[in-house]
Amino acid sequence: MVRWSGFCSFFFFLVILLGLVVRKGEDWKTYIECIQMVLSDPAHPNTRIIKRFIECLSAIVNKNWMYSALIGVSIGCSFYRKGFRKIRLTLFCICVCGYLYAVYSYLCDNVYVKFNQQMIDIALLGLVAFALLEEKPWELFLSFTVTGLIYTFMNYLASNTGIYSIGMTLSVCGVGSIVYIVKLCQELRRQYPGKKRLRFLISLICVGIMVTQLSSELLTRVFRQYWDEEPAALTETIQVGAAKGLKTTLERKEEYELQYEELKTLLNCVTEKEENRFVCITASPVTYLDADMRFGTFSAWSFSYQDNYMDYLKKYEMITHHSEERVFYISRQDDLPDSFPIEHYQMLKAGNSALFVPSDIF
Repeated sequence: MVRWSGFCSFFFFLVILLGLVVRKGEDWKTYIECIQMVLSDPAHPNTRIIKRFIECLSAIVNKNWMYSALIGVSIGCSFYRKGFRKIRLTLFCICVCGYLYAVYSYLCDNVYVKFNQQMIDIALLGLVAFALLEEKPWELFLSFTVTGLIYTFMNYLASNTGIYSIGMTLSVCGVGSIVYIVKLCQELRRQYPGKKRLRFLISLICVGIMVTQLSSELLTRVFRQYWDEEPAALTETIQVGAAKGLKTTLERKEEYELQYEELKTLLNCVTEKEENRFVCITASPVTYLDADMRFGTFSAWSFSYQDNYMDYLKKYEMITHHSEERVFYISRQDDLPDSFPIEHYQMLKAGNSALFVPSDIF
């Protein structure tokens, strides 16, 4: 039986905690204004919530449509209670085969930005295990799976990274998924008390799933590097800036250090840094830390805007209504403009980078 009082108490505790964190920062009026700005962002037009939900679901299905189809069929069959006990072992074994194929496909894919997608497969298998259980742990389901699914969808709404963010946030559901799989295997073993070989096979399947998931994560951690080359190729150490001490390739090291020097050269010409916000168009999100100024943008995910950054800067200024002085930084662009589309700004250049600053702080 679900203890709703405990679940609701935990939920309200999180709400209160969030309120305290918010109160530590800006006032409520500032947060409300930020929400209005985000909703009016021309790069993220308003879309019906149902349409976004379908998009999120489609992204998961398209990752591996065959495995997703097996999951859907198995969950659907779980609602057919007549003869349910006879077929659930078969359904689970079929889905396990689909899970193993999904993991194999992932390990054969060397695209580094897809590494966090390995958490999707175990979360989906956990949903099947929960659906096939006779004694369902509803409290655990609400705490991990429902919370994780809501978190995943909310993050999908707030992000433009699609399946990459989905894979990361679905890892919350993975905790409950492991428990559901273990409980289902225990039920299946009790269902066949006199069949020792079948009971042993069920235990072997359970252990095999755990070993497969753990091995997949360990192989990724040891032999792959997110958003960079394989660890063996990371032979150089960055010596400056917020990324100091990180290992990377020679090409990336030189690119970062050159950008860092250009940024510092430009910011040395700016006064009153504490009173200004830093708006950045760059493929290196760590630039915000190097600038050591208050953020002036909604997100560090800005390198997709580099092709038409001048248009975005115009729209950005229209949204913010000149509410505060801002410093605009454009990094490593071969086609830097000769002027800035906003009045009373001057442009400074250093290499292939530019800084646009209000005239009164230069």
